[in-house]
Amino acid sequence: MSRIVFWGLIALIVLAPLPMAGNRPAAWTALGLFTGILLVLWAIAATRRRPRGARTADRVLLPAAILFLGALGWLLWQITGPLPADWRPDTLQRAADLLNDPGVGGSGMALDGSAAWHVLLRLLTYGGVFLLAWEFGRSRERAQAILLAVIVAGVGYALYGLVVHLAELRLVLWYPKTAYGDSLTSTFINRNSYATYAGIGLLCALALMFSEWRQRQDRLRHPIGATSSAIPSTRQELALGALALGAAALAAALLLTGSRGGFYALALAILLCLGLLAAIRLLRGRELAGIVALGVAGLAALLLSVGDTLGQRLETGAASVESSRGDLFRPTLEAILQRPLTGYGAGSFQGVFEAVNTGELYRQGYWIDKAHNTYLELALEAGIPAAIAIVLAVLLLAALCGVALVRRRSIRFSLTGVAVSLLVGLHALVDFSLQMPAIAITYAAVLGACAAQSLRRLSTA
Repeated sequence: MSRIVFWGLIALIVLAPLPMAGNRPAAWTALGLFTGILLVLWAIAATRRRPRGARTADRVLLPAAILFLGALGWLLWQITGPLPADWRPDTLQRAADLLNDPGVGGSGMALDGSAAWHVLLRLLTYGGVFLLAWEFGRSRERAQAILLAVIVAGVGYALYGLVVHLAELRLVLWYPKTAYGDSLTSTFINRNSYATYAGIGLLCALALMFSEWRQRQDRLRHPIGATSSAIPSTRQELALGALALGAAALAAALLLTGSRGGFYALALAILLCLGLLAAIRLLRGRELAGIVALGVAGLAALLLSVGDTLGQRLETGAASVESSRGDLFRPTLEAILQRPLTGYGAGSFQGVFEAVNTGELYRQGYWIDKAHNTYLELALEAGIPAAIAIVLAVLLLAALCGVALVRRRSIRFSLTGVAVSLLVGLHALVDFSLQMPAIAITYAAVLGACAAQSLRRLSTA
């Protein structure tokens, strides 16, 4: 049964982006239901055979689990209550007074109870995917399979996006595009969100390439024998070639999105990782210079061939919601400061923003339902303490990968965990990619597998 659950997890990772990035009620409900079924089957299998090293892993996971589940408990209490009357938002209280019905909005404080339940379902789904990846990621082979599934899926969606974009079909699956007609979005609606998804696959591929390259360098420095070293060398050359082709497809697709935020977040994540690798002496002077030169040459070639859209947006700074972040962030911060501890309830951002903003963005023709900053939106809806708890839970797990990388343990997994966490964390400062179910599920799977392998190697040090 364990094998069935594992391949079910792989199928979930691969198929999550297919239905509009999972960002439709039917899609995220199906993803949540399927994740729940996998968790039940895994629990049944786990009662029969407890994995080796589970107690140590559970102790490490416990602080992050307490923070995450505590925040989810608060979100649930926001919906169901009971809460003191003065904790309820003024909007609900005025509606209750106007209708002379103290039961308006239920006993909780969430402005939109239906949206709050949807947010809670999605967060539980992401936590479930992480837990499954964490459990299966204790096996090196299965952790590797999870990363390969992310890469293969990423390349597949990139190739689909390249075909549709270059053929100028202006379709998302079989639906006509309603936005970003000149940008590659693959099965996503939003170009920035797809850029993050492509970036995750690209960083996974680059991390595996770096690991294969390091193993090749170590083998050249310490050859065991000409005959015994030839076979693995050929195998690694083939692996490097396949990963390089996949990385090229993902990079081309990302550039064709024209997403400035996605490009900057990816570039900064790569630069920070290179700096870290140099600091811990996994890259030395000539090696670092060679990799940087190769990367610059590859980027220049891609920009010359497929970078027109991105180049124009970088040069002109076209008027868009991306250049109006201040008009989004200021009213959002004001609303947070009005209710910093309790928030307004999960899924309430749009209603709150409509009440507090000046209307300038609406007059410019923008429809605002996201804060374009995941941290601010989370603080507005859940309150600052709960937002900190969720972010800190993720940071603890990413830090586990960072510690393993600094100690040179499980490099391919620890480097992947750090790089992907940097990408999604940085892009979340200016966009809402992490709020797309497909991206959150993919990131949860990558982080779970990489953190589990990082812990495994640290425990055996």
